[in-house]
Amino acid sequence: MPAGARVPRLLALLLLVAVVLREVESLVSSRESNICGKGEYFHQGHCCKYCPAGTHVLEHCKVQHGESFCSSCTIGKEYTAHENDLEECLQCEQCKEDKVTVRTCTLTSDTECQCKPGYFCPTQHCEMCSKCKTKCPEGKEIVQECNATMDTVCGSLSEGSTAIFVMFIVLLCICIPVVVGIIFIVCKKKKSNKTNTENDEEREVESEGSTEILILPDVETGQTSAPRLETETFVQSPQDQAANSPISGLKTKLPEDNGVASCESHKLLLNDTNHTSEEAPQGTEAPVKLLYNHNLYNHIQESNMQRVQELKARPQIKVKDLFHISTTERSDIYYSFIKQVPARNWKELIRCCLKDTEIDNIIHEFPKDVKEQHYQMLINCQNSLGIETTITKLLDRLWSMQLKSCYENIVNTLKSRDIITILDAKD
Repeated sequence: MPAGARVPRLLALLLLVAVVLREVESLVSSRESNICGKGEYFHQGHCCKYCPAGTHVLEHCKVQHGESFCSSCTIGKEYTAHENDLEECLQCEQCKEDKVTVRTCTLTSDTECQCKPGYFCPTQHCEMCSKCKTKCPEGKEIVQECNATMDTVCGSLSEGSTAIFVMFIVLLCICIPVVVGIIFIVCKKKKSNKTNTENDEEREVESEGSTEILILPDVETGQTSAPRLETETFVQSPQDQAANSPISGLKTKLPEDNGVASCESHKLLLNDTNHTSEEAPQGTEAPVKLLYNHNLYNHIQESNMQRVQELKARPQIKVKDLFHISTTERSDIYYSFIKQVPARNWKELIRCCLKDTEIDNIIHEFPKDVKEQHYQMLINCQNSLGIETTITKLLDRLWSMQLKSCYENIVNTLKSRDIITILDAKD
């Protein structure tokens, strides 16, 4: 065979071998990728674990079933909605001039835009909004106002009346059960309060160790030791009242103290010691004596004084100017609060700068990620008050909540990072 005829056949054979090798490699790769479990992806012969939503792959894993090194997306600029193997985060959408921002971009969700008032777009992801009709043709009237997803709807007068009637019926069906439910709750609450009042009237004597004030009948004899707590009025004849009254001529004054009970119809005296029962004059009813628990009163006074001293000892914190702080440093500050404050105390803390509706919206947006919920709440506080005011309010609230350990740990962390300075004790 001539040499010139062998060359094309050799080239064809080499080409065939290359195609076969490529197919074999593809099959092997496909087989390897099928080995990867749920939540993994195949990369250069290894099954790597996906990065969570809000992050992207910075470096792929080097061992089988290993974890890739993930990096967080830039807040307010990038996002990833699901676990992924992306090497870059997705860019947040910027709302155009004819749209308004409904929800800002987060680490796990894109910006939501909708047409501004007076414009509409029938599809969810439209490029341009259309201007709404402002009036209807002759013989027609507006039966449905324009909104972000629908143009003004025109119709005859009868159509408009029908729509209004249907809307009225729907509102009526909603309102009636609500009103009935409110009436039921109010009646139940009144009944419960009435029952509690009757029980209180029947309860005459409590245990001696109770923290309530104990009212017991007391009668007198000829023996009189120390001033007693008695009533000045008795059920008796006017002639005998002045002669038989054991406290006739005695003027009493009650101490102006929250620990002493008062009575509108009787003048009461404090008795420092417990007296034995004494006989009441004939034809009179036993006066009432109020036993006072001095140990309880002293304990309350000491607790109040201790709390006042603690409030006086609160250090005065000054937050430095954080205008040029980096995103990473800001995240570290917020995560120091998230790490130290227990989850059960978080809502009480964050109410210093957010309303309950705002808190509930963020919890609904991130239902399965508590740390992300807390982080987004702090970001919302910052957007509303500024980072310096946010830190100050959070520290003040922690002190008032008496979470001393959390307060001290966070203050020490912020002080070590040169975020705050401690001036002196706050009187």
